[in-house]
This record gives sequence, C-alpha cells and structure tokens, in this order.
Amino acid sequence: SSAAEALAKFKLDPATAVSLFELLASQDEYPLYSNAIPVISHLGAEAVPIVVKALQLREDDGTLEFFAFEFLDQLGPAAVSGLVELSKTDPWKERVIPLLGKPRSAEAVPHLIDLLKHETRQRRAEAAEALGRLGEIAAPAIPALSPQLTDHDIKVTVRAIEALGRIGRRSA
Repeated sequence: SSAAEALAKFKLDPATAVSLFELLASQDEYPLYSNAIPVISHLGAEAVPIVVKALQLREDDGTLEFFAFEFLDQLGPAAVSGLVELSKTDPWKERVIPLLGKPRSAEAVPHLIDLLKHETRQRRAEAAEALGRLGEIAAPAIPALSPQLTDHDIKVTVRAIEALGRIGRRSA
C-alpha cells in the first residue's frame, strides 16, 4: 500500500521499524502483511534475524514469503546466516537451499555439505547445485561431493558432477 511505501521512505529508526514490521507481518490481511518488508528493508543486514523470526512464525502463504525471500536474496552474503537458519526448518528448505548458492559466501559451504547427506534426493541435488554455483569458494566440499557421484538418484549424481566441474574449473 502507499502508506507502507511512504513509511519506508522515511527510514524509521530501528525500534520503530521493527515494531511496525512485527505488527504488519502478524496480520492476515494482504494489504497489511505484504508491506512488512518495505518497512524494514532499510535496516539491511540488521533486519535479517527479524525477517527470519517472522518467517519461522508463519505458514507459507506466498506473499510475505515472496517479499522476504526477495529481500534476503538482494542482501547477498549479509543474509547467509539467516538463510542457513531457515534451511533447518522444513517449510523453508526448498526455497532456501538454492539461495545459499547465490551470495558467494563461504559461510554457506558447511551447511550445504551437511545437506548433501539429507534423506531426500531433492535436497541432496539442490545442495550439490548450490555448491556448484559457489564455485571455488566451495572447494572444501569436494570430498563431500565425491560420494554423490555414486548416489542412487541420477539427478544427484549429475548435479554433483556439474558442481565438481564448476568448483574445479574455478579453483584450478
């Protein structure tokens, strides 16, 4: 709404922005909760734990989540710790794992290595793909990617091959 956009332009002090964000994010009405992220986005990395907490308290209904993940994606490396935290909760794993490969942050590598052992093939494939997108930063993952070459799921194997190729090519 234009009211939330106007408030976002004022760059509210952190305490006021957080209070307004929490109020808007807790609402069930689209015009209210859809404007929660613009109110807090000027806080940058300071907003990450607040956005993560709000996502953990909500069910995935698409709108707040869309803006929240777009915000976290735009923050890049500053959002990695929040993305790692969200990837530990089932409703968000699917949306978070691909984002972990985008920010070019070594902080994501250990968590993605752990996800290579996930029970579902989709998560293993996503983790391998994300590691590949990280390139040479993900070189410590090479020993963990090697066993994925014999995974019983072809998609995981292919993603591991691609990841090793991207990591090796960039780190050579």
